[in-house]
Amino acid sequence: MPDSDLVQICDALVTHLAAQSLSKTFTVEKDYLPDFEREQLQSTQVSVYPQSTSIAFASRTTDQLVYTVNVVIRSPVAASANPDIGGELYFAQELRDSLERVNLSSASFTGAQTEPAYDLETLNERNEFLTVITATYLQIK
Repeated sequence: MPDSDLVQICDALVTHLAAQSLSKTFTVEKDYLPDFEREQLQSTQVSVYPQSTSIAFASRTTDQLVYTVNVVIRSPVAASANPDIGGELYFAQELRDSLERVNLSSASFTGAQTEPAYDLETLNERNEFLTVITATYLQIK
């Protein structure tokens, strides 16, 4: 059975990220049901999952499809009253920058957003850095 365009973009994004050489060693996988409390985090993990698809008319004969994909970064952080997450924030920036102007499947990168920069509750309660990069891709069909 063929995959949807959104799933193909997620697969291409996983392949793209796995080929990157960034400041941290990490594993990357596509995940349809992200559960970020399922195990004790030992190393930096990146999860890619589809978020949404929207469609609008581009012309009388073509449609404009916007695909949204979430890229979740999780990394263990040493317990501290004031943890140093500078390295994690830099890694998130590197990963986000690696997405710029990269076409995946038959879709073009249009932007990315990280808001908030990291999850305070997860950092405080579990000593884990957690951030979500929301990337959008455009396809004209």
